[in-house]
Amino acid sequence: MGNYSPTLTKKLNAIAHAYRDLMFRSIQEVLQQYSNTGKGLQSLIVNIVDGTEDKAPQIKIDFDDELIYLNLGKMNWTKLPQMDRLLKWAETKQSDPKKAKQLAWATAWDKKKHDTWKRRPWRKKSLSTVLKEMNELIVAVYNKAIEEDAVEASLTV
Repeated sequence: MGNYSPTLTKKLNAIAHAYRDLMFRSIQEVLQQYSNTGKGLQSLIVNIVDGTEDKAPQIKIDFDDELIYLNLGKMNWTKLPQMDRLLKWAETKQSDPKKAKQLAWATAWDKKKHDTWKRRPWRKKSLSTVLKEMNELIVAVYNKAIEEDAVEASLTV
């Protein structure tokens, strides 16, 4: 006998199929902020592998290599910051224009060399909301299916 009852398997499969389109739209919305050519975004595929008595259903998300996600905790700048903004800032700190320019350039090079920036989370609130709702529904259905199976088992004894 498998881990999942037929009732639970049927309900979990229904949830996976119901959330497939929601997840597709949410992931598409997230990826739009990173895609510049559209090729990677067009390659997005969300498939459902139905569950059986031995395994839960799976939601598989595939996309081309063009959307490889950088999982770096600490990223360094590759270019200098915007100099016009730094020059305006330096002018508020130094009255001599030559010294203000030196301060701005020194600050820019220091930022490029030493500063890091935090990566943006790839999940937007809309995707997190979909995943949270789906998880809550799965737990509720799972608990109800266990109760139904327990009642059914007690009636057959």
